[in-house]
Amino acid sequence: MPIRRITGFLGIITLCMIIYLGAEYHIRAGSTGQRGDQFEAWAARGEDDTILLEGTWRKISLPYGCPDWTRFDGEYYAGTDRVYFMGGRRDILGQSLTLDKIISFDPRTMSCTDTGVKMPLAVSNYTIALVNNGSAEVLCTFGGRLSVDTGTPVVQCFDPLAKASAITSSLPGDLGTYMASRVAVLNNKVYVFGGFRHDPPLNSAQTWEWDPVLNNWTQKGNLHLARGFINVAVADGKIYAFGGDVYIKPQQVAQTMAEVFDPISGTWNDAAVADLATATGEGTAYGFNSSSSYTLAGKIIIAGGGQWPDQTAAVVQYNISTNSYSTTYPSLNVARANQAGFFIPGDPGRMWVFGGRMQAAGIAPYAPPEYSDVQLTQPNVVITPSELKANLFSGRTITASINLANQGSTALEWSLAISSANLFATSTVSSEPLRQPSGGGDNPITPFSPDAGELGKVIEPESIGMVLWDQPLSNINQKPYISQKFPDYPNSSSYLADDFVNDSVWSITRIIVPGDGWDVFSTLLNASSLTWQIYADHEGIPAGDPSGGGVPPLWSLTVPPTDTRVTLEPGIPGGLLSTTTLNLINPINLNPGHYWLVFYPTLLFESGQYGRQPADTTHGYVGQFINPGGDVGFGINWQDWRVLDLDTPLNQVDIAFRLEGELPWMGVTPITGIVPSGGSQKLTVTFNSSGMQPSINDAKLEIRTNDPEQPLILVPIRLKVTNGDVLLPITFKH
Repeated sequence: MPIRRITGFLGIITLCMIIYLGAEYHIRAGSTGQRGDQFEAWAARGEDDTILLEGTWRKISLPYGCPDWTRFDGEYYAGTDRVYFMGGRRDILGQSLTLDKIISFDPRTMSCTDTGVKMPLAVSNYTIALVNNGSAEVLCTFGGRLSVDTGTPVVQCFDPLAKASAITSSLPGDLGTYMASRVAVLNNKVYVFGGFRHDPPLNSAQTWEWDPVLNNWTQKGNLHLARGFINVAVADGKIYAFGGDVYIKPQQVAQTMAEVFDPISGTWNDAAVADLATATGEGTAYGFNSSSSYTLAGKIIIAGGGQWPDQTAAVVQYNISTNSYSTTYPSLNVARANQAGFFIPGDPGRMWVFGGRMQAAGIAPYAPPEYSDVQLTQPNVVITPSELKANLFSGRTITASINLANQGSTALEWSLAISSANLFATSTVSSEPLRQPSGGGDNPITPFSPDAGELGKVIEPESIGMVLWDQPLSNINQKPYISQKFPDYPNSSSYLADDFVNDSVWSITRIIVPGDGWDVFSTLLNASSLTWQIYADHEGIPAGDPSGGGVPPLWSLTVPPTDTRVTLEPGIPGGLLSTTTLNLINPINLNPGHYWLVFYPTLLFESGQYGRQPADTTHGYVGQFINPGGDVGFGINWQDWRVLDLDTPLNQVDIAFRLEGELPWMGVTPITGIVPSGGSQKLTVTFNSSGMQPSINDAKLEIRTNDPEQPLILVPIRLKVTNGDVLLPITFKH
């Protein structure tokens, strides 16, 4: 049950809960003020927990085997579900080490592993780009800093599947003499720009495009300000460059400039992006497209960095559509710069920072890993009213509305179907003991297939009309049990029946009956006829039987198997033409009631034996068997069909069949659609009592949505045909 509590700004709420062992409790809170903050917390044990601001960075200890480095980068590769660090720097005991190890991080186990592969050249101050070179997806670094504090022109790529690294290209011009250049990927093209070096000119504004398939370089427009250590993110098909450092010997000077690169024009635009309020460089930026499914859609997050020689824990959020900044996103736990940063998609997605210097000296140990969860947006469907009732004279029509509102943050996709209100009725099983066969006449008939064979895969038939009643073929027992009229052994003719209940007027247009055969059976095309019958219920058994006993059927149809209304399909598991579909031109109109369906072929014994098959459902009464001639040895009356297989035994109570059609007394439009965030959709329900006698008719609307919390919503519908002609008050349920 939802619990609501409200507090003022900076207020505190204490929740006292009874925690059950093994249970998990999900708490979500939101601000009704201007900030619109969201909070989440989890409690799985009987202990206090803190509700954290959504997006809060969670600091963890350095996982086993993971690098305690600075001036490095990491990149996620979906092909292995790993993150890769490709070298870095570690200063310890007065010694500066530039490393060539390639280490993988597994976000599932929170552990790292040395891949055993080394970079051809050990580098730091680099950025990783994931590209396809025409034959494989590879992770590449572009230049970087060598151990001798100079730049390198090499492009080094690592194939995470082949576990191999190689030098694949060289930076053009004098770009390779610069360090701390930044890299971004758009449409499988790599853009390398900026950087610094110790010899004039100290800073670079150059921008180059690299095609990894053709391995060629094209120069593009320069940055408006030459600099390195830029905070870079890609969003909406453009590259955003925030801040960065201008090298003025002997130190880096952080900047506020922000600009955006358009790959179509090949130029940078300074005026299109507002400058930062506070200068910063050497951090990490994460971009989210405006069409993203994450809550940060249309935003860029800039984390860490700072103004050398200091570090910062500040996190700045840039809004692409409003060209504005905010500082409401939670700060890092540890101030850092020159860290590795990467995003791992998922539900939730996760922004990571790894390592980076925590002090001006830049010596180890380095900052511990932190991550911030980014939630997926989702629709939130609200349906009103929760049920509809109408009361009409016969021959009248009236309409009512149902409203689908989407209070979520992304589009709501929905579709609906109409189902019988009692499609999932529970079974009523007789408690009488099953009797053993008493023997009968001299005949070769066996009541079921002696060889069950391997189970086949049950395939849901494609619906043409509304599913009125469904008892699908069993996934556990697919043996066929006798339901056949034998012209050559008339006293052995045996029939199966199972019941169904309709709480409203039905128009049945399609009957599907799974079946199979044994002995020499090969196809139902060998039958002289196929017969379908519907009987009224009489105290839990059919009111009549196919031999003419009792009350005649309410409806009966006998046709040859070649009739155009009949479709024969391979049965499961035998693969023989033994499953029947009857498509009716003239629907069977049934008033509310309790009925029994019988199906059997008229087939000579010499053509084999045919039987119907069990279902795993437990609808209504237990299936019934009758052998009016008595030769099978179970007597001549309707009885529990499980007498046919006492040795195995037969545990299923239902017999497989399916009824499709429509409810002539109601209709709904539209039946599918998409509702944008904050929008709504009106459904029009039409009640039509034409030709109906006084009755109560029930159905359910099955509304399926992409709302993960409410994938299926059932809306009860009732039409009461009486002497009233008024739409009853709609009941709202929350």
